[in-house]
Amino acid sequence: MKRIERNPSRYEVLALFQSLARGHGLDLKDPITPDAFSNLIKKAFTDSSANPIVIHGLRVQAMFEHVAAGLGRTTLIKQEDAGEISASDVRLRPPDYRIVLNDGRQLLVEVKNMHMHNFAERFSMRAQDT
Repeated sequence: MKRIERNPSRYEVLALFQSLARGHGLDLKDPITPDAFSNLIKKAFTDSSANPIVIHGLRVQAMFEHVAAGLGRTTLIKQEDAGEISASDVRLRPPDYRIVLNDGRQLLVEVKNMHMHNFAERFSMRAQDT
């Protein structure tokens, strides 16, 4: 599998702006918006990059993607938990990945890191972690 090249600076920056603008009352045409948006991004980056749980979670997801690709039975791996989502049930949360297998079957995967001392242990997650 090969990563498909994209141009995130073209659309994803504006998509991120759109997401943040709603909650912070930013207007695309306001002259102070670029600085206000930059400040929001800087704070979010500083907070997230200083959070070891977030950093570790992103590493685990990246490792999962590479393992899934390396197994040789997938035609597509798509990150699903980024970008906007609309749903009839607001409790719905998108999974981390959509995986399309060679035979056309699709899997929705939520990646979690955990240490099991015994594979017979029961696994459960808190609702807030999904």
